[in-house]
Amino acid sequence: MISFLIITIFFLVVSFCTGYLLSMFKNIEWSWALKISFGFLINIGLFHIISVPFMYFELSFSPLFWITILYCLLIIIVSIVIFWKNRKCINFDVKNLFKDYQKKDIIIGLLCIITIFLQIYVVICYQHTDIDDSFYLAQVNTVLHTNSLQKIDAASGIGMFGLSADYQLVSYEVLLAVFIKLFNINTAYFAHSVLPAFLILLHYIIVFELGKKISKKYSLIFVLIYSLLNIFSGYSGYSQGAFLLFRIWQGKSVMINIVIPLLVLIFCLIYHIKKVSTVYIFLLFMILNAGFHTTAVGLYLVPIMYFSLVISYVLITKSERIKSFFKLCIPVLFSLPYVLLKAYILFFTTTVGSKEIVTVFENYQYLITFKNVFLASNYGLLLLYVISFLFILIFADRLHKGVFCFSSIILMLTFLNPFIDNFVANNITGVAVYWRLFWLLNIPMTIACSFTLFVERIKIKYIKPVIICFEIILLYFNGTIIFRNQWDYFTLPENKYKLDENTVQIVNAINAHSDNEEVLLLVPMDWSYGVREYCGNIQLINNRYVDSTFVAAGLEDDLQKLYDELINPLYTEKIWNASQLDTSLKYFHIDYVALYTESINQNALPDSFTEIKDAEDFVLYHID
Repeated sequence: MISFLIITIFFLVVSFCTGYLLSMFKNIEWSWALKISFGFLINIGLFHIISVPFMYFELSFSPLFWITILYCLLIIIVSIVIFWKNRKCINFDVKNLFKDYQKKDIIIGLLCIITIFLQIYVVICYQHTDIDDSFYLAQVNTVLHTNSLQKIDAASGIGMFGLSADYQLVSYEVLLAVFIKLFNINTAYFAHSVLPAFLILLHYIIVFELGKKISKKYSLIFVLIYSLLNIFSGYSGYSQGAFLLFRIWQGKSVMINIVIPLLVLIFCLIYHIKKVSTVYIFLLFMILNAGFHTTAVGLYLVPIMYFSLVISYVLITKSERIKSFFKLCIPVLFSLPYVLLKAYILFFTTTVGSKEIVTVFENYQYLITFKNVFLASNYGLLLLYVISFLFILIFADRLHKGVFCFSSIILMLTFLNPFIDNFVANNITGVAVYWRLFWLLNIPMTIACSFTLFVERIKIKYIKPVIICFEIILLYFNGTIIFRNQWDYFTLPENKYKLDENTVQIVNAINAHSDNEEVLLLVPMDWSYGVREYCGNIQLINNRYVDSTFVAAGLEDDLQKLYDELINPLYTEKIWNASQLDTSLKYFHIDYVALYTESINQNALPDSFTEIKDAEDFVLYHID
């Protein structure tokens, strides 16, 4: 609990200090929330820029680790010094924090706090298993174990397989490795039980600032509606709310729940000051780098969102359109070197590593994807979005229209156009993840905005609470609460790492026996997911990406041999020949094998087997 609080406070302090220094340097009056939000953005953007050469040249992790730690210390020290020097000029009054809020806002504020901390509590104290962690968190452990960047396929940890080009030059997992090493904490525990508190809190800090730009008087209503939309987002595992509460520790969730809202927030500020100032050009450059930092799909999702907001702003702005457009192109120009380098890696280099096999479709099913995958046939929510969209388009001012309506129209005319979906899916996004473009419509944000503006337009004071209650009822009946046991959304954790207990027992037994040496393990697929989330020294020959890695390496015969002589006999048929088993295990240089307990009595074991652990569901053997 103490480490949990220390780490969360550390992240908040470093983010605040960075935002504070920028505001002092540019002499800008920013709220504490903006300082934290923009400070976090600058930190991850700068880290990405610094780490790209380290990743591209596959350098040692240690220098990058120390550079990052020294940067954090320097930011904190300089902030303290400047704050101390200017302490007499600072007129801080706690009452000023609440001067714009009336007594009635206390109830809304308390509801916001309750719903937000309920989400943090559930995510931290309960378990949601996501098999994508078997790659993303494995990347963190690979960096920590090898002290190198981008060299080894994370899912297997086997040296002959390199990191797939798709995932190269993505620095988010490297940054996680920095802080996991700094705090000397287990990767799975950090990701599943510590990091979510800060990231969910940061998400709502940004939402709070967005609410102030949408309606300063009713910003708390915006936060409450947005919070409830996240809680009622259990209708689909692909919604923004599901990504927030199921896997906020993953880079793609950080992108859609933190980076994209920050991008929208910056454009709201630009609309407010009615010009594209230098500081916002810098922040937009950081936004693009933050998108590249978080996830491989950030290479196109964040620029596409940026494109739609830029075109929308230029079309709506009445003066200096051309000048504003060229200013907004500056962050893009400065980001081009990274994009070109990434393109070179993707198209002109060959790396053997983990990658899902992608099928090209001649007729991509646009509407079916939107209805069945993204919305999961939630027509009520779709109706709410359409009504909200029209309400903003008809009654709102140009800020709201530009950010929430015109940008979405531009998306639907371009990248989300059903007439060119085949081209976009097959040539830009990839068919498997085309649906992520629907994130950019900002459906929850648009609904929350329209609900807030509707309350603002009500003139009769005593009707407002009734309207708010009605809106909450609408969300309840058009959503699905995400905190439920159905489909194993959230369950009680089996251990503090929130991994399969059999996996944890297998790993602990191996490390105790091998003294944490690097070994190769064969284990059933269901228990393989958490192995490299838990540690980096155990290599996995049977993992989620085993097919693609072997095929990409030109080892189709070995892959067939692996299935025919080991995986199928041991874990599917559960019948094997002891002599053949011994030969095959030694052919693949496997050090440890975990077998189902129920299959042991039906088969003979090779003499080379030494029992390491006998559990209820498995028996673990060392191969001599």
